Amino acid sequence: MPRLFVTDLDGTLLRDDGSIDSRDLAAIWRAQAAGVTVTLATGRLATGALPTARALGLDAPMICADGAILACTETGKPLEQRAIELETAEAALRALLAHDLAPFVFMHDVIHGEESGRALAPYLRNWTAQARFHPALLERPDWRRRGEVAMAFGIGAPEAVAAAAEALERCCGERLVVDRFSFGSGAPWALRAQPRGCSKGEALARLAARAEVGPASVAVVGDFWNDLSMFAWAGRSFAMGQAPEAVRAAATDTLAATAATGGGIAEALARWL
Repeated sequence: MPRLFVTDLDGTLLRDDGSIDSRDLAAIWRAQAAGVTVTLATGRLATGALPTARALGLDAPMICADGAILACTETGKPLEQRAIELETAEAALRALLAHDLAPFVFMHDVIHGEESGRALAPYLRNWTAQARFHPALLERPDWRRRGEVAMAFGIGAPEAVAAAAEALERCCGERLVVDRFSFGSGAPWALRAQPRGCSKGEALARLAARAEVGPASVAVVGDFWNDLSMFAWAGRSFAMGQAPEAVRAAATDTLAATAATGGGIAEALARWL
């Protein structure tokens, strides 16, 4: 019977320093040798996840941009994509600019932003290191011609982010899911808008259908709120030890391993197999 094992990246497969524990590497290779299909589900763009996929020798499509993209693990190109319509993406950028946020559009491979936001590039590297900056984002044909916007993104003061989120929900709430979060104490806040209905769990269902695998033969590992939709769909779900209490409560299993200790993937695979 085919089996599918899906792991989140940051805080799960990747330790706090960005490395992969040798126990996790060995466990993944053993699982693959035993016929288990292993892949990734991450908030990163395809170019941000591709180095890890290649290092692991993965060949199944990976879930990127929190479910907006199913990408080829060999080339990083989208196999399926839930894109924001161009008109909606433009409306989102106008709302971000109107509230003095630095605007960005996330494609599957690159982030486009305005030159005035270049200093914020370090905050974007968790998604991908590929970023391009332009004098006026709304006037650039690069991203508009492609029409493959996975996310609209804004960075700024918390009050401005909150106001922009309310404005976006009023004008585009039927088409977009809008969330906001802080980059940490003393750091700016971010607003993220994605196509409504887009989630890791929804993408996992499509991925499993491609592989002709049902929920009972799927196990997932994660550590944060964006993994809950995967937990709800998969037959077996493992929450990392450092995950928030509500995330751990939503999983079928809680791991002893954390992102600090490493070894969570090895522990999950040992329990599941």
